[in-house]
Amino acid sequence: MYRTMAASALEGIRMYPGRVQESIRELDQCQSSRELLIASLLALIFSHRKCQVIDKETVAQLEAKLRENRKQANEMGLYYAGLFLLLSGRLEKAKEYIDRMIKMSPNFKEGLILKGWLEVQSGSDEDITSMNHSAMNYFDISSKFNDPDVIIGKSKVLEKNSSFIGGVEQLNQAIVLYPRFLPAFIEKMKLQACLKDWEQVVDTAFRALAIDKHCLDAQRYLIVYSMAWDNNQEAAFRNEDILTHSMNLIERAVFLDPTNIVIICEHAFQCMLLNRMTDAQRHYKNATKMDETSIMGLTGLLHCQLIEGQKGVEEQLDSLEEFNKATG
Repeated sequence: MYRTMAASALEGIRMYPGRVQESIRELDQCQSSRELLIASLLALIFSHRKCQVIDKETVAQLEAKLRENRKQANEMGLYYAGLFLLLSGRLEKAKEYIDRMIKMSPNFKEGLILKGWLEVQSGSDEDITSMNHSAMNYFDISSKFNDPDVIIGKSKVLEKNSSFIGGVEQLNQAIVLYPRFLPAFIEKMKLQACLKDWEQVVDTAFRALAIDKHCLDAQRYLIVYSMAWDNNQEAAFRNEDILTHSMNLIERAVFLDPTNIVIICEHAFQCMLLNRMTDAQRHYKNATKMDETSIMGLTGLLHCQLIEGQKGVEEQLDSLEEFNKATG
């Protein structure tokens, strides 16, 4: 359930990239569900604090409502609250909700799996043996041996114990049972990279892309492999295959954060490398419209114009140099 919900969280990011207000409106609707009430309140507080201008009065009202309702939460309400806190990285607070859930319903299988994932996320190098035993114990007593989240959880424990081959074997089991379950392929790539089995990494990456052509992890590993194979970073960034994969990554980044000027300028630069000068200029212009003082956007636009042999670029470069001196 943990990995499945993590995938759902990423889907939510795709639906509302950088659009906090729309996310808040969607979360407001979840408050009508008793099972989702506590989790939605936690998520609303989290979202409001991400706003550029924080509505402190609304946050205070949400916190008061959370204090009022969490005492009456049932095991599913605690489960979703713990799940949200775990996904948002607040492990200590997640432990409070998850432990209370297990105390309330000790045989709740999904809850035991979530507790196992909490142990995996909480374990440090100093207490790796204790974490291994505890996490594996929770996964085992859940009795859901063919659950993909149990299988991947066990592989994660083996990974933390540097038992990479054992981890791959666990993931192969998940892939046989669930041949289109993308997280299993992503985790398998990571372990194969740890084993330096790059041929298998590439094979798994292409299988992941067959499931989701936008799979960022697969794109990253293919780029790393191509760069290592060329053994020349400068040549690698002129390799059309690498640039294609790199463009897929930057386009996804733009989709997720369309107002980030650094990402927009990187998108423009990638277009330049692919000799798509019209697109490059358009993206650089968009960056300068968002911030007229963006040096990255201005210099990138002038770079394109120089390559294209456009007139008047020298004068613009002189003006930009004067601007740089004036602004320090």
